[in-house]
Order: sequence, then C-alpha cells, then structure tokens
Amino acid sequence: MDLKKEINLLKTEKNALILAHYYQRPEIQEIADYVGDSYYLSKIAKDSPNKLIVFCGVKFMAESAKILSPEKTVLLPALDAGCPMADMADVDGLVELKEKHPDAAVVCYINSTSDVKALCDVTVTSSNALKVIKKLPQKKIIFLPDKNLGGYIAEQMPEKDFILWNGFCITHKKISTENILKSKNAINDIVVLAHPECEKEIRDLADFIGSTGEMINYATDCSAKNYLVCTEEGIHYELSKKNPNKNFYFPGTSTLCPNMKKTRLEDIANVLRNNCNEITIKEEIRLKALNCLLNMHELARWYTMNKIINIDTDIVIVGSGIAGLYSALNIPEKYSITIVTKKALSDSNSALAQGGICVSKGEYDIKPYIEDTLKAGKYENDIAAVTTLVKESKENIDKLIEYGVVFDKEHGNLCYTKEAAHSTNRILHVKDETGKYIMEALCQKIKLRKNTLILENTLCADIIENKNSCHGIIALNNNIQYSIHSQFVIMATGGIGGLFKNSTNKRHITGDGLSICKKHNIKLKNLNYVQFHPTALYIKDSNDRRLLISESVRGEGALIRNKKGEHFIDELLPRDVVANAIYAELNSSNEECAYLDLSTMEPKYIKNRFPYIYKECLSHGIDITKEYIPIHPVQHYFMGGIEVDLNSKSSMEKLYAVGECSCTGVHGANRLASNSLLEGLVFSKRAVNDILSKFTEYQVPYETESFKASSMKLAETELFNTAINLFKDVIGEKKNELVNCWWNN
Repeated sequence: MDLKKEINLLKTEKNALILAHYYQRPEIQEIADYVGDSYYLSKIAKDSPNKLIVFCGVKFMAESAKILSPEKTVLLPALDAGCPMADMADVDGLVELKEKHPDAAVVCYINSTSDVKALCDVTVTSSNALKVIKKLPQKKIIFLPDKNLGGYIAEQMPEKDFILWNGFCITHKKISTENILKSKNAINDIVVLAHPECEKEIRDLADFIGSTGEMINYATDCSAKNYLVCTEEGIHYELSKKNPNKNFYFPGTSTLCPNMKKTRLEDIANVLRNNCNEITIKEEIRLKALNCLLNMHELARWYTMNKIINIDTDIVIVGSGIAGLYSALNIPEKYSITIVTKKALSDSNSALAQGGICVSKGEYDIKPYIEDTLKAGKYENDIAAVTTLVKESKENIDKLIEYGVVFDKEHGNLCYTKEAAHSTNRILHVKDETGKYIMEALCQKIKLRKNTLILENTLCADIIENKNSCHGIIALNNNIQYSIHSQFVIMATGGIGGLFKNSTNKRHITGDGLSICKKHNIKLKNLNYVQFHPTALYIKDSNDRRLLISESVRGEGALIRNKKGEHFIDELLPRDVVANAIYAELNSSNEECAYLDLSTMEPKYIKNRFPYIYKECLSHGIDITKEYIPIHPVQHYFMGGIEVDLNSKSSMEKLYAVGECSCTGVHGANRLASNSLLEGLVFSKRAVNDILSKFTEYQVPYETESFKASSMKLAETELFNTAINLFKDVIGEKKNELVNCWWNN
C-alpha cells in the first residue's frame, strides 16, 4: 500500500493528529494536518480533541506539546531527532550561573529541553521574546541557549543587562555574508529575510528579521518578487505554496537541518502502527516547565488556558515571605513542594524589614530576652511559645548564615544593635535592609531546589476540605484554575496591612489566609491585637505604602519631638506606648505630624548605618543629616491570626500556619522589635518537623468540587471583604484606619 494512504487510514482509525514543523521535508508537510512553528503546533495539540499526537519535528517540540497536554499521547516519529542548540544548555551549568547571578531573571528560548525550562522563570519564542522580556521587572537577564537571538533582543533593550549562554543553531551558523552579498549582486532588488538565530553580521545585511512564521507573513504581504531567505530551507514549501508567483532563494547549499530532515513517511507510519516513540516527562519536571510556559502567556497575553489544571504534590505552601520560603527549605528534596504566591516570589513584607532579627547571645541572655518579650507584650504572651522562640533562635540564625546572609560585623565579629524595649544589644542586621538581604538569600536557594514548583501571581482562593481535614488548595491565575492536592498545607499568607489606609505593609497583603480560615470555621485568635508603628514617614494626602523609619534609628539615639522641638516621650518604650503618645500629642496640638531628630548622630554615621532610609527620605526632599523627619504612627504588624500550637498546627487537621498570619502567642498584645523575622524561622521549622513526622507515602485521593468564583478578581474581592468584616468590629478607635473603597477603584 502507498505510505501516504496507509498513514491517512491509520490516522483516521486511531483518531490521531499529525503536526509538522515548517522545516520538515515537503512530503511530511503535505500529509500533516497542521504546519507551523513549534509553539503554534503545541497549542494546536492542546486545543485539539485528538488524544494521539504525532509530532514531526525535533524532541524539544514534542516535549512542549506534552508539557501543555499531559493527558495526551505524544509520539515523535524520529526519536533521535534532537536539537544541538537545545542540548547546548545543561542543567548543572545553568544552576551554577543562577548562583552567580541571583538577581537575574532566567529566560529560555522555546528551543530548550524540558529539564532546562523547569529551572527558568519564563519561556519565549523568537516572535514574542522582546515583548515578554520588556515586561520583566529585573534589569539583569540570563538568556539561553541561543546567544544570537539573545544578542538580537539585547540590541533593542539597552536598559537591561544580558548574560548570554554560548549556544547557537548549527544550521543558521553556516550562513555566510559572502553568500548573501553574492545573491544581492546577482539578483536586482532582492529582499533579504533573516531569522534572529542568525549571527549579527547576517542580521545586519537583512531587510527584515523575524521568526519563521513572521518571515512567511512578510513575504506574503510584501510586493517584492525576489527573496533571499536566511533560515532552514524547509520553509520553502510553505512560502511557495502561499506565493506561487514569487521567487525564493537560499544562501549557499548548506541551510539544511539534519535533525529536521530525519523524519520520513516510513517513521510516521511506524509510530502509528505500533504506538511507539512516546514522549514522557517526569511530572515534577513537567509542572515546573509548565509554569515557565504559563509565565510567557501571562506576559505576552497570547491566550489563556481556560481550564482546570490538576496538580498532585506532597506539601503546598501559600506565601513566599520568610516563613513560607524557610518552610520549603527545611523540607527534604525527596518531597515535592508547590509554592503559591500572590505576587512575585520576592514581593513580600519580609523583604521590607529594616531593623534586624533578634537572637539570644548565649545562655546568660535567655531569661532577659524572655522577660523583654513578655514585658513588651503586656504579659499576655504564651510563655511556652516565647521560651521556644528564644531557645531555638541561635540554631535558626546559624542556618541563615549558612544560606549566605552576611550580617554586619565589626572587627570580624557580629555586630549587635538595640531597639525599643530591649534591655541589651541582641539584634543582628544588614545595614538598614536586613529583610531584603535575608529574602534574597532564601529566594536564591529556593529557585535551585529541584523539588519545588513556584506559581507566582497566583491567588489562593480556597482550601480543599474533607471532614475538618485539609487536602490541598484551589488557586487562580487569571482564567487558569489550579486544583492542587496535597498531604499538608502551610499557610504563610502574611499580615493585614493592605486593609488599612496607612500601613508600612505591601498593598497586596490583605489577610487572605484569615478569610479562608473564617470560611471553614478554623480557629482565629486575638484579632484586636493590631500594632501601629510610631514612626513612619509622613507624606500628606498619600495612599501609598508608608516608608517605615526603623525602630533601630531610635535605638541608635534619635529623639521624637513635636513641632515646637519639644521632646515629649521616651523613644525606647514599647511601640504601642510610643504610638499612643504621638497620637495624644497630635490631638492636643492639632498638628498633622511629629518629628524624628537624628542630630545626635554624625552625618557620615547616618549615611553608613541607614543608607536606605537616607536615600528614600532624600527622594522626598528630606536630608535626614540636616532636617527632622516628619513622622506619624501607621499600621505595621498583626499579633493575632490563625490559632496554632507550638508546632504551628491549626485547628484543622493537615493545615499549618506560619509567620504573621499565625498566632503562636509569642508577641502577646504588642510585638517586641525584631522578633517577627525570628518567629517566621523558628515556627516554620517546627511546622515542617511535625509534618515530616506524620507524613505517609500514600495519600487517599479526594475529589474536588470546582471552585465557584467567576473570576480571579471576584475571588480576591470576596477574600478582601471577608477580612475587612473580621476587623471592623474588633479594633476599636482605630477602625477609621480601615480601607473603605480605594481597593475596588
């Protein structure tokens, strides 16, 4: 039987879909159901009702189809058809490069293996690369594997710093300037089309640079008759089919990709007969690679996958502050983890912490440290929790140092400072951006973990409950719904600052974890314990997040004064006392703000010890070495939250809460300065230890009802309104500080 006829019969019999890349042999393109570039074909595979996909291309293309359509069988007719450029990027080398540049976004070309995609932040195609990378907040970009495509993008984006992997397409590399110039001299008015995978000297000679599909469209729309096409010559089939009256030439005689030409009709018939050469990808790798592709969809806005994605994982962590990331890092890599975070991985309140992190300096300091914490908390603290915090402080601080956090030192020794209500110096710091440097170290470590799937810009809308036991979460990203099934869930959703008009917190931190727990009757505790920080930068008529003027500034000698210059309160009293004193002074004087006086410190010392505060105040026209800082109390921290035991376990089985969303009882009615970061470390580690002691190798599957929210925005609104209602009746005279309508505008 004729092979083409046999293939068509088998295709019908097995309800198969045949896809072919533009670079395939003409006879392969002729029998294909769809012809296109690699990612277009992967989307076709996903959206098609066919369960059997025959992908005529190279391996990374078939892998992309499998990543997007795990439920389908994807066959690669020529199993040895690889892509040398894709294979030039290796996992170990990428891990090393990421370690050297922890502040860089990692962008991979679609021409990458699934293992590489799993380690990257976002995938790009040659047609959307510029659009996607422009939207990345990072200035530094690691781009791989193609240095030529990366270089082409870098030329158009001088505002970003590109670190280019030394990879290239062996076919495009063969194209020479000599052959192009020869064609231009021989044929009048010839239009030169070049793929961005070509080297720079080739691109410089081109009239148009674009992806395979873009070159086809350009030639079809252009009125010119003659074209020199600087890419793989398999494109000629589609070009000539769409433009029968135009002439297409190729530079030299070497623009054939040997891997693209490996697929033959016999191979297609063989895989259809025998269901062989199936593409398989480990699920943990597929999920991470999928996230990389979904990030491209988010940034490029090409299309949304309007469907439910089911994920099975061992442990879900909601939130990416210090408590969430430290939890993940304490989980052995043999367990699978999914981190869901509302914004970017690094976008948390933890990164804003200025002053530092407490630590017991030795056995002699344990009792005084406990007493300081109890006194600040008005002796409403849980003594067992406070004792645990203090006694386990050093081992967790040592872990941070092991992770690469470099605390300030003096003469080679750790430098300790003092803040309000501390009886001695016991606070470690990194200048006045301690949280930032801690979070950078944790983010760098977590990105290198092979067991961790990170879903950014994703809202945890609900938990999956069965008989007061938590079995995972429901998460939303635009029109994508994730049903994430797990053995345990750790809530690390942070505080409530986004509920208040004036707060030092990130605006997106709006008590989501509390709202979800309220819905499921999970015990909450001490909702009225909301701490107002006495010293935030006062900017009249501003609704932006307020700049915290760290307690450490007062610890180093700054004085609080009224408009007349009068000193009216002991700055080192507990926060609530100082904040209330400022409120009373402003009420009696009818003034808008108080002032912080740093004149006790030398200007050089101020700039060295508080560089961030100095810079930020200067941006508002205030030189803190010469002028008072206008200040006003603002919401800063939440001491209540989801009620948990000493192991951070909530009242619901398999649900844990850590960090600011939890109420361990450590802080009592008022948090002692610099205890928050430490609490996130100590009780996260205890949560993980408890989970691991209860972990079983097999989880009974639990069916999930589809979440009823009609959109991500509506789900977010529902959570927000629930949180507002939780607090409006419990915070007394401060209720006028709650947000009314700004959030919905």
